[in-house]
Amino acid sequence: MTKQSGDAKNVWEAMQNLSAELGPVIKSQTNSEYGYKYATEKDWYNEVGRRLPDHNLVLTVAVSDVQDIGLTPSGKQRITRVKVVGTLHHTTSGTSISAVSYGDGADSGDKAIYKAITGAKKYLYAMLFCLPTTDDPEADPETDRLERTATAQPVRQTKMVRPSDIVRRPEPKSPEPQSNQEIIEKAMSAVKNASTLSRITRVIEYVLTLQDKGLTADQMYTIYEASYKRLKELAELSVSDGTAPMLKKQVEDCKWIEADHKEEVLSILGQA
Repeated sequence: MTKQSGDAKNVWEAMQNLSAELGPVIKSQTNSEYGYKYATEKDWYNEVGRRLPDHNLVLTVAVSDVQDIGLTPSGKQRITRVKVVGTLHHTTSGTSISAVSYGDGADSGDKAIYKAITGAKKYLYAMLFCLPTTDDPEADPETDRLERTATAQPVRQTKMVRPSDIVRRPEPKSPEPQSNQEIIEKAMSAVKNASTLSRITRVIEYVLTLQDKGLTADQMYTIYEASYKRLKELAELSVSDGTAPMLKKQVEDCKWIEADHKEEVLSILGQA
C-alpha cells in the first residue's frame, strides 16, 4: 500500500487516489455470433476490484428489485431486469457512498437473473469511478442464435444510416405479408422493453436491413419514433438514478439519433 493510499481521510479521498491508478477496461472477449468485443466481469475486477483493498475500500452489492419484463421478441426466452445498489465503504473512516445500477438478462432456463446481475455489477464499477465504457450487453451466443433463428431473417453487417436517409418507396398494393407484420410487432415490443441505448440501437440496425424485404418507409419511421420515445424515458430515468453522465456520452456518440432529437435528449440529461 502506498503512503497516499493509507492517508485518505474518507471514502471520497480514497476514491480519488484509486481513480488515479485506473485506466480503460480492456475488452478481452469477442461475441462469437456478432463479432463485437466486450469486457467480462473479471476484466472489471482486474482493473478496479482487486485494487480496492489497497485503498481500504470494500464494495458491497445488494439486489434491491427484480422484474419479469416478459418474453424476448422470439418468444423463446424470458427477460429479467434487476436493480442493484452498490455501497463503497472506507474501512478506516467509516464513510461510504452508494450508487444504483440496472441490468437485463435473457435466458430460456433459469440463468436470466444471473446474467442481469453480472451486467449490473459491471456498470456499477463504471459509474462509481466514472470509467468510460461502450460495453455491449452480456455476450450470450446461444441467446443471439435463438433470436436470429426465431425471426427467420439473416443478420448481416449494415452500414449505419440516419432514418432521414431511408428512401421512401411506393406503398405495396397488396396486403403486407404476415411475416413482416410479425417483425414490426416484435421490433416495437423490443424497443418498449429496452433498458439500454445499445439495445435500442440493435433494433434500429436490424430494421434497416429489412428495407429491401417489403417494409415500408412509414413503418420504419414508426419504429424509429417508438425508439426515440423510449430513449427519452431512459434519459428521464437516468437523471433520477444517477446514471445520466454515462448515458449522455453514449447519446453523443450515437449515429442514428437525428440532430434535433439528440438535442432534446441531451437537454433532459443536462438536468442531472
